[in-house]
Amino acid sequence: MNSSTNDTRYIFFSGKGGVGKSSMAATRAVYEAETGNRTLLVSTDPAGNLGDIFETEISTDTVSVLPNLRVIQLDADKITDQYKRKMLAPLEEILDELAMESVREQFNGGCTVEIATFDRFTDFLSETGYDVVVFDTAPTGHTLRLMTLPGEWSDYIAKSEQGSGQTCIGPVSQIQESKKKYEAAVEMLRNAERSTMFLVARPEKTSVYETKRAKVELEKTGIHNFQLIINGVFPDTEAGTIFADQRERQQVYIDELKQIGLPLLQVPMQSGEIKGTDTLRRFAAIAFNQNDDHIVNEPTNTPVFNGFADASELEKLLELQQDRRILAFTGKGGVGKTVAACAIAREVADKGKTLLITTDPASHIGQVLEAEVGHQPREISPNVWAANIDQRLAADAYKATILHDARKNGYSDEVIASIQEELDSPCTEEIAIFEHFSTFINDPQWEYIVLDTAPTGHTLRLLELPSIIRSRFSLRRRLQRVMRQRTTASAPWRR
Repeated sequence: MNSSTNDTRYIFFSGKGGVGKSSMAATRAVYEAETGNRTLLVSTDPAGNLGDIFETEISTDTVSVLPNLRVIQLDADKITDQYKRKMLAPLEEILDELAMESVREQFNGGCTVEIATFDRFTDFLSETGYDVVVFDTAPTGHTLRLMTLPGEWSDYIAKSEQGSGQTCIGPVSQIQESKKKYEAAVEMLRNAERSTMFLVARPEKTSVYETKRAKVELEKTGIHNFQLIINGVFPDTEAGTIFADQRERQQVYIDELKQIGLPLLQVPMQSGEIKGTDTLRRFAAIAFNQNDDHIVNEPTNTPVFNGFADASELEKLLELQQDRRILAFTGKGGVGKTVAACAIAREVADKGKTLLITTDPASHIGQVLEAEVGHQPREISPNVWAANIDQRLAADAYKATILHDARKNGYSDEVIASIQEELDSPCTEEIAIFEHFSTFINDPQWEYIVLDTAPTGHTLRLLELPSIIRSRFSLRRRLQRVMRQRTTASAPWRR
């Protein structure tokens, strides 16, 4: 309809895991397509499930699911490989093999994964040939990180430009076009006429807390055009029924969400799953036109319930098998990881000193435990200690430690300035969080460590970091041995 005038609209769906972001994003995409808009639906969730919702295979290339609707699932590994090839190709023509090996080593860190994925994300905030681009984002913590990156990377490149001319992913001269693209992405996200952020919530305590937090954090990035969807609202039925009791409890949180003061839609709880394009069409009319309709379908391939396992089975899992026991809870957002982790932490506290720790950027263990949980462990009940890693505090501490060690080892002011410049990279935060997390894991005082992880995609990334860091250090040591034998500069592109 209007893509030729470069006034594409961008619609984001964000919220706590399990509130229905993907369903609402898919529904909105169908809604836009049915009104004649050429629509692209993009999933930035590493554990996205759009394929299940549309009941078709969704790949890393755009797939047509309706005449006006195409869908794509971003894949971090594929995107990173493409990004590295693009960045390394020009250097292969001017550097020798040893220098190229050093450069490749620099591109093998977690930083490259983050910047590559983010770089691909910003591609969709420019001329795309679509009238509407809908983003199905990862749970809140991951999304907040994604939305802050345009400004952080733009600032970092600008600082590097005034300093050594280097960044953690190569020389500034090589990524000038990226800087322009990131600056344009910042402006687009802040443009209230072009970009809308739908905050999806459930009428539940933890969801209300996370919705309020997300709004505050997103406003800091300059995003101000919000709308609110309260999903899964029980019908207003006669007193004494199960729905009436549920509705009464929900109303407390609905009223609290209304106080945020945003335009909102209340979407009723459905009896059936939101799957398939026909169902999505009907649900779009319910959600966005407020049609009086209801989705009902019979579950298929559901296994027969044969009762709960005996409590002794859980006891076996909780028995110490080595010096200490690590119990990790992971899974899709909204399945109950945090509640289960908190409950088990209290259970195993009778067996030994227990640390309950979360790696979820949008953690709410404090709300579940009704206790203040901070960056450092504190005792919140007998023999149970809890901590919630603060990303900024972890990054600040990591930077301070690296710079202290550099000064202690007698590095020159020039070298320290170069180290400081690299530490200012946005991707330092990821390694800092892992560093802080690993200190807890390796602390022998804890007989039990109960780990409440972020939703699946974020957790898989965390678990990949040890092998990435180990391989990077191994290659770096090998390169340093070779470089000491040659009188070459430490950074090959500075020669």
